[in-house]
Amino acid sequence: MNMELEIRMEDKTDSDRELKHYWSECIGAGRAKEALRADWQQQFSEAVKQFGIKYVRFHGVFHDDMFVYRDSYGSGFGPDVKLPEVLYTFSYVDKVYDFILSRGVYPFVELGFMPTGIATQPNTLFWWRANCCPPTDMNKWCELVERTVEHWVERYGVECVRKWRFEVWNEPNLVPYFWTGTRKQYFELYDATVRVIKKIDDKLMVGGPSTSVFVPDDRYKGETEDRSVEAATAQAQDYDALNWQPVWIREFLDFCRQKELPVDFLTTHLYPTDNAFGANGEMVGISRHADATYEDLLKLNKIIKESSYPNAELHITEWSHSPSSRDFMHDTVYAAVYIVRAYLKSIGLTDSMSYWTFSDIFEEGGAGIGAFHGGFGMINEQGIHKPVYHAFRMMERLGDKILHISERGIITTGKESGSAAGIFFIIRMS
Repeated sequence: MNMELEIRMEDKTDSDRELKHYWSECIGAGRAKEALRADWQQQFSEAVKQFGIKYVRFHGVFHDDMFVYRDSYGSGFGPDVKLPEVLYTFSYVDKVYDFILSRGVYPFVELGFMPTGIATQPNTLFWWRANCCPPTDMNKWCELVERTVEHWVERYGVECVRKWRFEVWNEPNLVPYFWTGTRKQYFELYDATVRVIKKIDDKLMVGGPSTSVFVPDDRYKGETEDRSVEAATAQAQDYDALNWQPVWIREFLDFCRQKELPVDFLTTHLYPTDNAFGANGEMVGISRHADATYEDLLKLNKIIKESSYPNAELHITEWSHSPSSRDFMHDTVYAAVYIVRAYLKSIGLTDSMSYWTFSDIFEEGGAGIGAFHGGFGMINEQGIHKPVYHAFRMMERLGDKILHISERGIITTGKESGSAAGIFFIIRMS
């Protein structure tokens, strides 16, 4: 993040500077259990080869279907078998991470969701019934994290695990969907989690708060969402004239400063959309303008620079033009042009911006209906490449030195090869 915040796209011409392929630093996927599928692994291997992916992030490492935490075992053990009160089983997680690491990719570990055995409100989200809630006992959560991270250090070596990133939870501001607790309870979860991980090795990288989207009102100023303040947003005549701000980022940094907690990186999710509730209780879908991501990143950079953690990395751990897994725009060439333009415009403003997701093998809403159902992926379930896939292939063929960049594209060269590569596109701005 070495770009001056004042630089705008039209000023980035003939800059003769380094180009980090930050769009391929991390890629999103659905949940851990899906990574056990042969077709998921085939598509992932293809994406890594084509795009040079460095990290992958997904939900559900601690979900019940991965069997990491078990306090009940079913039948078949016999009356004389004495089992521990809690059994930690890493065989499924090992299969997933062994495969990912074998492809030269590191895990961007999203720590969640809550195992049923320590969930305060079990089975709250998706058809696979994710437990998105605080633990019944923070000590049991801490033991779960400690046992798991220690297992990874033992299995893969501390030098390897130091290259990973540990993100505490996913979108805790979205109550009651991804978190049924309060903001304070999430901050307490981060407090407990970062202390446990740093106790294992203080060079392990931990961050948060993994919140979702920017909003232009005070709905998230309190402990939980206040929908009564959203009516003005829903009724606005010009959404882009509103003052869009990140969720919980300043509050999270202030909390960590007060508690003297480490923050190795900040994470949040940028979608250029919003859903605001009107005075009548009906939800209004909002689409922001094409430069929303760029403007949001500028604000995040400023917040980090002025905070007590000016050297913290910034990772956008989910990003796309839409947060819906049933948006047919995902399947079109328009999405490809949008993401190329947004990535090029935002060069230097974030350490990674993870496209959500690489594959339509994604089951939050159940299996997709039909080959093209508006799924998040660059590749559909049958292995067909969508326009966004080809956009990523073209971006990955860019060099590592910028010769020229403008509103219409980029020309690069490779420092070693000396060959030139560029991307240009035609856009129509309203």
